[in-house]
Order: sequence, then structure tokens, then C-alpha cells
Amino acid sequence: MKLGFIGTGNMAGAILAGICQTKAVLPQDIYAFDIDGEKTKKLKQSFGIQIADSAEDLIAACDAVLLGLKPQHAQEALSGVSACLTQDKTLISIVTGLSIGRMKALSSGCKIVRVMPNTPALCGKGVFVIAENSDEQMGAWVRGLLMKLGTVLQLPEELFPAATAITGSGPAYVFMFLEGMTKAAVGMGIPVESAKIMACQTLAGASVLAENSQETLLKLRQNVCSPGGTTIEGVKVMEEAQAVDMIQKTFQAAYQRALELEVK
Repeated sequence: MKLGFIGTGNMAGAILAGICQTKAVLPQDIYAFDIDGEKTKKLKQSFGIQIADSAEDLIAACDAVLLGLKPQHAQEALSGVSACLTQDKTLISIVTGLSIGRMKALSSGCKIVRVMPNTPALCGKGVFVIAENSDEQMGAWVRGLLMKLGTVLQLPEELFPAATAITGSGPAYVFMFLEGMTKAAVGMGIPVESAKIMACQTLAGASVLAENSQETLLKLRQNVCSPGGTTIEGVKVMEEAQAVDMIQKTFQAAYQRALELEVK
């Protein structure tokens, strides 16, 4: 199976790198096209992939094509290659807001898989929310490909704006929390390298515990707190700042923007 990338920006580039690093698809079977030739040149140097001269040439050479353009450029690009996207091709789109219905209208009967990824795919810990208008064989192939880069969840397409807010935008907010945690540790005298490791591993360990525990998140939090202890003092500060409410508002803002970007 040959896989092509139209657009190799941050997210598409992370997926391409993850695929190459896990050998999910061999480099000689991966093609890339980007109007910024320097990007594809660097990818070829790093991973040994093939460079296509045009989007049309890339689609002709590949069985599946991942569309990784900015939302404002994606529809124009699809219009230009509509005749190439025939029934024997599969379009995998990671474009925010571009619906399956709109992609169907801009193609010539190709199979479509819509994906909301996130950047931890680069280290094999991504979350991929997918919706399909595809046959079982290609759907299974795409799911299998993405499972090598992280966790795959299949949801109705109407939930994609929510998925965009939670998993797509979520890492940025986690990084902000880690930034604050690291700065706090450095302020207490811990060297920055150790502070970063402590923050990241604490968050990673707590996440694994939360995912695998039968306890509620509230109960897990209470398990760390002792009356008159250190943890409860910090919890009081977060409660006074209405931290949980602030977090919900943060994701709600991202969700509202995702709704605005949705193109039916």
C-alpha cells in the first residue's frame, strides 16, 4: 500500500515521522508533496521518502492520500485534484472543520476517512478520533496504521468539534500545566532538567493510574490528600481559583471555535 502526503506541516509531519519511525509503511512507499519544497527535501533526507512533483502525480502514485493542509487552503487544493480522487483512492483528511460531505462534493467517488489527530503521535502516544465513509478493508488499514502511532477512537462525525477541542487542542493546555509545574519546581531550587522530568513523569504516572483505576477521578484526588497535609493546601488554592471551572471554560472556548470552523 502506497501512502501520500499533500501538505507536510506540523501535524502531517508528525504523523509522517511517526509512520517512518515505526515502519508502519516503508519509506519507498511514502510520497510527499508540499508547495514548500524545503520541507519535503528535509523529509527525504531524514527518512528516505519519495518526493512528488505535484499533487496530481502523488495521487496517481498512491493508494491512500493524507490531506494535511490548513483549513483555508484545503478546499481549493481538493478542487484542483477532484478528478484524480476516484473510487480506487482513499482520502485521509486531518483538516480541521472539513466534513466528509464537503470532501465527497470535492472528489470523484473516493473513499474518505476523517481524522482528528494530535501531536503526541510523534512519540507513538497520539490520540486519533476517526469517522469513515470507506469500505471495511481500507477502514481497517487506516485504523491499523494509526494504532501504531497511538490510540484510535471511532466516533460519529458530529462529535468532531468536541474531539478537536479535547484531543486536538488538549496537549497545548497540558504543556501549560507542565510549564507551571516545572517553574514551581525550579523556584524551589530544583535544577531545571530534573524539574522537567519530575513534572512530566508525575503527570504521566497520574494519567496511567487514572486510566486503569476503577476509582473516580475525585476519589483518586482525595486518596492523595491527608487532613492537615501538604497536598490539601495546594488543592485549597486550586479550589479558590475555581481551577476545574477554568479548565472547562478553556475547552469550551476551543469547542466553540471548532464549531465555527466546521464546513458541512
